[in-house]
Amino acid sequence: MYKEKDLIKDFSLLDSNNNLISNNDFNNTIVIFFYSKDNTSACTCQALGYKELYEEFKSLNVTIIGISKDSSSSHKRFIEKYELPLTGYEYISQGI
Repeated sequence: MYKEKDLIKDFSLLDSNNNLISNNDFNNTIVIFFYSKDNTSACTCQALGYKELYEEFKSLNVTIIGISKDSSSSHKRFIEKYELPLTGYEYISQGI
């Protein structure tokens, strides 16, 4: 299990726009949260919590990444429905 400030293994996964992104695409701190499924009550609450703190993360130059097994199109609908920020806030499909 990863702990705060651990380095992560390199990964390349699809984002909500079906673009391949890698941890090497970011030159800042990354906060990764894993969740089971878009639009479920607990996962939506979790994503909205990060949305609420978005400006604080942004001021610290931190990128937030949410990872679940949902498709890119599901992530896109989830982002639009809850008006989740897209700059510095990524949703990617698949697991690490």
